Amino acid sequence: MKSDVMSPVQPANRGRVIALHCSGAGTGQWKKLGEVLGPTYQVTAPEHYGCEQTGPWIGTHAFTLEDEAARTIDIIDRSDSKVHLVGHSYGGGVALHVALARPDRIASLALYEPSAFHLLKEMGDEAAAEFRDIVDITRRTGHGVIAGDYAGAAAAFVDYWSGPGAWASLKPSVQAALIRWVVKAPLDFRALIEEPTPPTAYAGLRMPVLVMRGEHAPRPTRKIAEVLPRMLPHAELAVVDGAGHMGPLTHGSAVSELIASHIRAAETATRQPRLPPARCERGRWLTSTERSGVVIDPAHRYPTHLIDLVHLANGCRVVVRPPLPQDCELQRLFVRTLSDEARYFRFMTRLSELSKAMAERFTSIDYRSHMALIATVFPDACETMIGEARYIVDEDGGAVCELAVAVADAWRGMGLARTLLQRLTHQAATSGIRRMVGDTVSTNQAMIALARSMGFGATKKHEDGRLVHLVRDLPPRDRLSNATRQAFGKCVVAA
Repeated sequence: MKSDVMSPVQPANRGRVIALHCSGAGTGQWKKLGEVLGPTYQVTAPEHYGCEQTGPWIGTHAFTLEDEAARTIDIIDRSDSKVHLVGHSYGGGVALHVALARPDRIASLALYEPSAFHLLKEMGDEAAAEFRDIVDITRRTGHGVIAGDYAGAAAAFVDYWSGPGAWASLKPSVQAALIRWVVKAPLDFRALIEEPTPPTAYAGLRMPVLVMRGEHAPRPTRKIAEVLPRMLPHAELAVVDGAGHMGPLTHGSAVSELIASHIRAAETATRQPRLPPARCERGRWLTSTERSGVVIDPAHRYPTHLIDLVHLANGCRVVVRPPLPQDCELQRLFVRTLSDEARYFRFMTRLSELSKAMAERFTSIDYRSHMALIATVFPDACETMIGEARYIVDEDGGAVCELAVAVADAWRGMGLARTLLQRLTHQAATSGIRRMVGDTVSTNQAMIALARSMGFGATKKHEDGRLVHLVRDLPPRDRLSNATRQAFGKCVVAA
């Protein structure tokens, strides 16, 4: 069975990603994902029936998702380890079928607006309008194919999913390819609508799942994307700012970065090591708790709900996420490239770089007594850390935590420090922490001004006049507003 490998270089021990494209597209849809994941992962993008590489459906019986899924299941069965499964639209519907067929072989699942139309039918009145939309576009596309008006059928299909006028804006070569493909469209619609899987079956998918939708998603796939996570045990919803149904193509970098972060998080959650307490080293790192080392408990799941994608004042997209143990060298490079002043503000000592042991304690954390958020970008498809914010919970009672924030020199003044501190403060409050404190040198006026603007008190320490003590009382969990919970409770892409 044919499939295309997006990553030709194959170093040993790299992860396997299978990415399933939408109707009418092909392997090339996932080129950006392959670039963002880099050589650490082998991205395989099998093409569906109806694509020129695969050929038409053989027609020996009524077509179903099981027939489409067979190609992907064969790849999984021939893989030596678990795979990460990705799907968009029709590919998302196929991916769900595959995951149910091989639940123990899927390490993670990422779905962008999966076209699981059978769910709309099962929901009855709650999704009646959305299901009518799908029945209507199915009928219009099918009638065009039956009449031999392939161009008209393809135009109706494209304009529905991408908006009026989308067909006319396509290059002639793309239109020609879609006209050749469109005879498969009625089969895709029928297979999705008639999928026999009951909604209760999805509760058996225990792998971490990321469901994504565009801000401007059509009604049917918007409904599915919002309902499906409630059927899955370990699912998060991400909304991609400015995107529609074709987000993996129109917003390829943003979608690929979210998927890549989800895949890396899923891998870490299943193999986090238990580390011995680290040896204390010279210099102030953050707090006395940090000096003593943190033991990782494998039961502490990686908090995928804190993965976020934000746009800074300069228009750049930045991934915000908790660190992973494999981010050790990323953390060391970040500290190494800070200016002498920035490193002094962060550590309050003339530290030139982090030792490996120190970096391990910064990245191998338990996400409870030690929480951190890092900010990364992907220049030339290489992940680069540009900022961090973290807190350590006081050992006496756990009601107080000590914070620290640092941003790369070239990224200051763009709102990144505020973004990180806002999210960190909210996470502390939702974790039951009642007070956040921190020390900084009196010459770090930018940090002091930021802290004051966010409700921190700032006073000079009597025992050391060079230091300013920052304090903010946090609201109890039951007093956090619904709006605040919604703003940070989901992985929502912020403008």
